[in-house]
Amino acid sequence: MRAGSLRHLVTVEQPVIVTDSYGAPVTTWTTFCNAYASIEIMKSFDKSVAAATWPGADITITMRYVAGITGNMRIVYGDTIYSILGQPNDVEGRHREIILTCESGVKVQ
Repeated sequence: MRAGSLRHLVTVEQPVIVTDSYGAPVTTWTTFCNAYASIEIMKSFDKSVAAATWPGADITITMRYVAGITGNMRIVYGDTIYSILGQPNDVEGRHREIILTCESGVKVQ
């Protein structure tokens, strides 16, 4: 991984369920960590391969390995929210970098 390609400061957020004043559960998001990442729009071939598993996948985010990132979290970059599809891919299982297959927008849970 080339450090120069990690030029986007992103926020990884995790869902937290709280109750509102009426006692109904409401999902809010809290910061899990901030990290520099590479955000790349998938090429058409990559999109067609990813669509077999995750329809709607259109972004690949690569970042240094952070323990605890799961598929139910999301990535925020500027005003854009990226939903993580599936589980993060720990490249070669070496805990150096992870690749997240994402889609733009918020997924309904």
